Amino acid sequence: MEELFLARHGHTRLNIEHRFNGQNEDPLLPQGIEAAQRLAQWLDKQTVPDSLVLISSPLRRAVQTAEILQEVLPGKPELHCDYRLA
Repeated sequence: MEELFLARHGHTRLNIEHRFNGQNEDPLLPQGIEAAQRLAQWLDKQTVPDSLVLISSPLRRAVQTAEILQEVLPGKPELHCDYRLA
């Protein structure tokens, strides 16, 4: 059975200010990095298939979040940026 996990990027300055990010290249804040690390640790405890692939928007905050997941998950899954998600 195929599984799909969806995750949103971590917090950015504009999120804290309750402003719409759009295609702004706002980087993750420290608490956004921490949230991504917590998600990675949670995912690492799940039964994750060896064929796991990470698909991200090319926006900086999304790529940063995906890279944090990539570093923690076993087998360092491939990361694909899809410009249709921007």
